[in-house]
Amino acid sequence: MKRMIELMDKPLPFSIDKVSDSIFQTSFIIPNTNYTYRIYIEYISEGTENYNYDRIWVIDFSMQVGKEFYTWDISNTGNEIEVFATIAAIFKEFIEKTEPYQFMFSAKEKSRIKLYHIFSRKIEKDFNYTYITDGNYSDGTAFIFEKESL
Repeated sequence: MKRMIELMDKPLPFSIDKVSDSIFQTSFIIPNTNYTYRIYIEYISEGTENYNYDRIWVIDFSMQVGKEFYTWDISNTGNEIEVFATIAAIFKEFIEKTEPYQFMFSAKEKSRIKLYHIFSRKIEKDFNYTYITDGNYSDGTAFIFEKESL
């Protein structure tokens, strides 16, 4: 348990790049693998066929394997604690920089849904957001958060 807590305090190196006023992206390399973890964050100002919410930041996670292939599936690299610590650090920086009113991410695998429920409690506690739904979304479960009023 002590090792897990220590690793959670040591995210992998990353930097968030602002592509435009409505797009941010970041990536980091998972040690001892040929995987690059990528996070793409886009502001959706109006509801669309895929997004029923207005004014929401949509966060997509993906993994680049080698040079060209992206997957959203669980990779089983054995580095989940380092990856999770890095994602938590990225969320912290993104929230501090943009102060989004709403944001969302989704998952389809049962183990990832369970992990995201745990992460959702951390987001509520650490960042003053309300977890407003975990409804169905495309082929998975949506995790949607809204800034609490002060």
